[in-house]
Amino acid sequence: MRKFLILLFLGGAISLFANPIIPRIVQQFWFNDAGDMMLQVGYEASHLMTDSLFISDGTNSMVFAYDFPSDAAAYPITFNLSYLMPDLLDTPECGYLQVKVDDFWYDEVSWGSSGIEDQLPIIATQSIYQTKIYDSFSWETLDLWAKSDHPDNVQNYSSTTSSIITIYIHYQDGSPAANIPVFHAGLYYPLDYSDETGLVELELPCAWTHLRIYEPGTEDLVFAEDVITEPAGCYVYNVSLQATAIQDEVQQTPSAAIKIYPNVLKPGQKLHIIHDKKTAAPTRIRLLDLKGRVLQETDYEEDWPIPKLASGVYFLQILQDGKVLSKHRIIILK
Repeated sequence: MRKFLILLFLGGAISLFANPIIPRIVQQFWFNDAGDMMLQVGYEASHLMTDSLFISDGTNSMVFAYDFPSDAAAYPITFNLSYLMPDLLDTPECGYLQVKVDDFWYDEVSWGSSGIEDQLPIIATQSIYQTKIYDSFSWETLDLWAKSDHPDNVQNYSSTTSSIITIYIHYQDGSPAANIPVFHAGLYYPLDYSDETGLVELELPCAWTHLRIYEPGTEDLVFAEDVITEPAGCYVYNVSLQATAIQDEVQQTPSAAIKIYPNVLKPGQKLHIIHDKKTAAPTRIRLLDLKGRVLQETDYEEDWPIPKLASGVYFLQILQDGKVLSKHRIIILK
């Protein structure tokens, strides 16, 4: 075990040496109540071997002379960029910023709706900050321009502000798809896996999010979503896989011949369930919605009263000792 950890450390050190992480200059920027653009330089700028920065808004530019401290504790340092650049074109609605030291060390970001942007327009007290997501498997980092709901919530190139992404993954028959990996573009390994109800809930920086889900056992892309998430935003997606759930380990028992009628019902109406008398009788009934959430699970009854639910499509599972014997789609109409 100790040898493995040593090799892992050495491998990471070699990789980081071969692909050094370039320090960041800009920690964040925002617009104050007067409409001035505020630029904050983070502690990584203490590595600057220069006393000046090249700053551009895409049209106008300037060389900003400043004696940057070598002590990281002296940061962050905040400047009023609108004061330094009276011709600055950047606004909360739209803009471009490049802060450059040399041809190999610079920060570049755009926002608004003028083209290919890193972020959406800045609203109210929001700021745009620079951060990284580190992939411990590939030893690489993904650079992100993310949003914070307030500059005070940004420290050390990170923010307490986040967005929530919820994904419900199910098979074609509506049953939940468990243990399905969800990938994020730029990372080589999944962010997370769906739980037993097919649910994946991600808390991520408010930045470009590239979600990918592939068909189990194949490389077929079944879900691709690219979105710039906003502070405190909640994003919900439903993903249907092409496969059915027969490969799920809870399905590894022989299916019983079970029929139901009618499959279109009204709330409170009884559903009639007929099973093959040659097999042991089912023991439980489970009702799920389109998102794979369990709405009710009760003891098996041949004449089962439908609970009071909104009109829509639902899925019924007939179980025997925890094993799913059959699945059925029902429609409830008020």
